[in-house]
Amino acid sequence: MYLAEYIRYIPGVGFIAIINSQKGDYSNLTIAYMLARDIALNAKEVEINKDIL
Repeated sequence: MYLAEYIRYIPGVGFIAIINSQKGDYSNLTIAYMLARDIALNAKEVEINKDIL
């Protein structure tokens, strides 16, 4: 199983994870959550010097 097939990021929407609730397999949801959390915790605001541009 390739996880990239079951987890997608859509700008303006967020992460989409396909899960198999009948089998109780929420591993893709866990991975999507960990990715979103990591992005949120490590996001840094970039300052742009407009005078240089």
